[in-house]
Amino acid sequence: MNTPTGIRDICTRIATPKDIPFLAEHHRKMFEEIWEKSGLPVDLSQFALLETEYAKKIANEFKYGTCTSWVIQIGERIVSSGAISIVSYVPVPYDLSSRDRISP
Repeated sequence: MNTPTGIRDICTRIATPKDIPFLAEHHRKMFEEIWEKSGLPVDLSQFALLETEYAKKIANEFKYGTCTSWVIQIGERIVSSGAISIVSYVPVPYDLSSRDRISP
């Protein structure tokens, strides 16, 4: 698998709605690891809810184009991911309240 230029078969691509289960699981695992390393108790039921809610949130944001996410694959296996969500907290012409809005 190693070549003079690095590892072949590595691919970074834009995530699709089909990737949401992996993205949500990765999000949960990231927080579990942070909490464990910080010595905080990990309530598995709470983290399962986090995974479910994140999946709902990101599905909605994908729908409105306010989130872009990437996955990194080696072959067909997803090994990492990242995401950026765009939110508005300042008054804008269609929302003077400064609340977070998914769509105008």
